[in-house]
Amino acid sequence: MLKEIIVRCWDRNPDFRPSFEQVLPMLEKALIQIYLPSTLCPLAPIFWEKNFKQQARVHIDVFVPSLIKTLKPVTKKSQTIKEESCLKALLEEEDGDEKVVSIERFGALLTWFGRMKIDKFTILDRVLEVMSSPWFFGMESSQQVERRIAVLQTKPRGTFLVRLNTGERTPIDKAPFTITRVGDDGKVVHTRVYTNKKGGLTIKPNEGETITSKGTSIRDFVALIQTKNATLLTVPCPGWPFEHIFAATPIPRSAYDEAGDEDLDE
Repeated sequence: MLKEIIVRCWDRNPDFRPSFEQVLPMLEKALIQIYLPSTLCPLAPIFWEKNFKQQARVHIDVFVPSLIKTLKPVTKKSQTIKEESCLKALLEEEDGDEKVVSIERFGALLTWFGRMKIDKFTILDRVLEVMSSPWFFGMESSQQVERRIAVLQTKPRGTFLVRLNTGERTPIDKAPFTITRVGDDGKVVHTRVYTNKKGGLTIKPNEGETITSKGTSIRDFVALIQTKNATLLTVPCPGWPFEHIFAATPIPRSAYDEAGDEDLDE
């Protein structure tokens, strides 16, 4: 699609070149085909085109409520607040002074957590399921999580966390998650969680046999690993970054960030 647009814009005959007004919808269609193909989620391209026509980025305060309303027209306010906080934590990008959601990041969300709707469940249910797990650390980098573990006074074998693969080295659809843990020798080990041909997840740890699941739920997969190898993943790493969302008494985000920064600077 992009090749076709470029070829038409470079036509030697100016009369055959599309106008800027004609190019915009062509580019939008190309972006949707690249980042929101129907094979990823049949509802995603329809949702984006209906609500954000000819936009590659949308203000996050517009996108998040629109997605929640589309998936759950009727929901409890307390639940909506958690859903909004979780989605913003995963989707938010900076565009100058604005906080936006790009079509690319929305596609990544669907790759990490699955289609917008599967039977009676939505992607909101799966996001809350994972983010409410104290071992989930979102999009923190390998350097960030190594630093977290380095400042721990005790580092028992099997201390672990799960983070999202952002696609810098390995495509997200090939390996959506990474498990970072403390190995037998006390060193930090990063192990990718791959998708397999049967539609499940697979991990190949240095210690023990390959473990494969039938489904794509990362929470179920962590439970499966703990069942197969009790010493591999023993205790969640301290410093869960989403505690402020799920705490019984809400913790202000700013206060939580300051406390976290102080802990890491020690």
